[in-house]
Amino acid sequence: MAVPEDKKAIELRELLRTQLANTTWFARLADGIPFSPPVVIDRSDLPHANVTPTRHTSSIDGHEFLTWAYDDHTGNQSPAKAHCWELQRQKEPAALLHRCCEALELPGTPRDYHHILGMTYTTVHPFGPAHKGAVETLCHADITLIEQYPNIIQLGTIYARVDAYRILTEIYRRRERHDLVQQIRARAAVAHQRVL
Repeated sequence: MAVPEDKKAIELRELLRTQLANTTWFARLADGIPFSPPVVIDRSDLPHANVTPTRHTSSIDGHEFLTWAYDDHTGNQSPAKAHCWELQRQKEPAALLHRCCEALELPGTPRDYHHILGMTYTTVHPFGPAHKGAVETLCHADITLIEQYPNIIQLGTIYARVDAYRILTEIYRRRERHDLVQQIRARAAVAHQRVL
């Protein structure tokens, strides 16, 4: 005898289904939002730069999802996300920024780009002022992406913490740009983020 699902389980399943249904993708981040990478990359040199996904509908619950066909396999990781795994191995800020900018030139989803940007600016920021311009550019890109695709940080009424707001606030405080601090705080509030 089947046990009836309670209301919360049904709501959670529906929430997850709608989160999985995000099948928006771009050939590169700059095709989705205004973005000039801090490191110029020749996209034609990158593997899988021209891979396009196939949209599918699940026969189980009807949610839509993407698969990506590579030379030797098909999988659910976009080229940007697959390239991102190499980011974790980079220890030098310059190498990390270069690898990040490569990943942002590859096809991916808004959520993929959000994770790539966040992983990079949170790792590079502590290295000091030498990379502040790049960190600032990546933080602004992430905030713009979140403003256009707010579901990338949202699961129902829960919002993931985004460090871009905090980092930009720190940078602008050091520059004594209180006007910019206030702008970032206002943008953070819209995204349900707290910035002190």
